[in-house]
Amino acid sequence: MGDLIVNAIKFGLIIGIATVFFGAIMNIINMLASLVLGNVIGEVLALASMCLPFDASSVFAGFSVIISGLLAFKVAQKIWNLTVTAVDAT
Repeated sequence: MGDLIVNAIKFGLIIGIATVFFGAIMNIINMLASLVLGNVIGEVLALASMCLPFDASSVFAGFSVIISGLLAFKVAQKIWNLTVTAVDAT
């Protein structure tokens, strides 16, 4: 009975830490996206869009969505691996 309570506390701590870490990573990604799209790099993309037959900002926005998705998956995979090793250690 005591082991069940200890495991429940461990899972609660792991889930809480994982949620905070994932939120921090997503905030950093959103900060970088807002920084890139609104400043000098955004102006460079606007100038490149005038010379290209397509909108460069939409292409690079698609790349940023793909990169943030990949980073979110890698963070989730790392959290899953840490959770599995913590459960196996008990």
